[in-house]
Amino acid sequence: MKVKSNLVLRTVSGLIFVAMLVGLPFVGELMYRILFLVLGLGIMDELIGLINKSGKAKVGKITPILGYVIISGIFGGLRYASGESLELVIFILAFVLLLLFVFAAELYRKKAEPINDLAYWAFTQLYVALPFGIIQSLPFIPVQGYVPEYSPLLPLAMFAFIWSTDTGAFCVGSLIGKRKLFPRISPNKSWEGAIGGVVIAMIVGYVFSIFFDILNVYQWIGLAFVVSVSGIFGDLVESLLKRTWGIKDSGSIMPGHGGFLDRFDSSLFAIPVTAFYLYCIAALG
Repeated sequence: MKVKSNLVLRTVSGLIFVAMLVGLPFVGELMYRILFLVLGLGIMDELIGLINKSGKAKVGKITPILGYVIISGIFGGLRYASGESLELVIFILAFVLLLLFVFAAELYRKKAEPINDLAYWAFTQLYVALPFGIIQSLPFIPVQGYVPEYSPLLPLAMFAFIWSTDTGAFCVGSLIGKRKLFPRISPNKSWEGAIGGVVIAMIVGYVFSIFFDILNVYQWIGLAFVVSVSGIFGDLVESLLKRTWGIKDSGSIMPGHGGFLDRFDSSLFAIPVTAFYLYCIAALG
C-alpha cells in the first residue's frame, strides 16, 4: 500500500512539475525569465547547502546567488545587444567586481585553506549560475537569421529531448541492459540504456522537425543528439558529486523526485551545449 501511495505521489508531483515547466513559458517572456530565475535560485540554494553539509568548504549564500543573478542579467541582455550595449557592459563589470570582492573578503575570514572556499564558490558559478544564466538567452537565438521577439520552443524542445532520453534509457536499460555504463558512479545505468535513450531522443527530434520548421530535419536530429549525450553526462556528474558527498537526494522539494538539483542535473550540461549548437547554426547561416 505504501509503494502504491509513493507511486501516486511521485506521478502527481511529476505531472505538476512538467505542466509548470511547459505551460508557464507560453504565458510570456516575463514569466519565462521569472520561472528559470527561480528554478536556478532553488538549485543554487541546494548546491550551497550540500557543499556546506559535506564539510569540504564553507560557502555563504549571498555572493553566489548575487553572481547568478548578474550572470542571468548578462545573458538576458544578449537579446537587446546590437553592437555595443551599455547595460551588458555594466552587468559584466559588476560580475568582475563581485569576483574581486569575494577574493578580498577571504582576507577577513581567516580560514586555514581560503583557496578551497574560493574554489567551491567558483564551482557554484560554473556548475549552476552559468548554465541557468545561459538559458535566459535561448528563446532569442537567431537561428533563422533574425532575432525573434520571444519563442520558448527551443528551450522546451531541449527539455523534451532530456525527458525522452531519461524515459528511453530507463525502458531499454530495464529490458536489455547488461553492460554497465559507469558502475563506480551509477551502477544501475547501462550502455544499452544510454544508447536507447539517445536513439529515442533523436526520434523525438525528427517528430519536432515535422511540426516546426525553425530548424531543418538534420538540425533537429542533431540538436536532439547533442542534448541527449550531454544530458547523460550531466546526470552522471551529479551522481559523482552525491557519491563524493555521501548523500542520496539533493533535497525534498518535489515529493518522490528529490530536489531541484536532482531534476535539473542533466540540464546543467545540456543548456550550454544547446546554446553553443544553436549559435553555431546561426553563425553558419
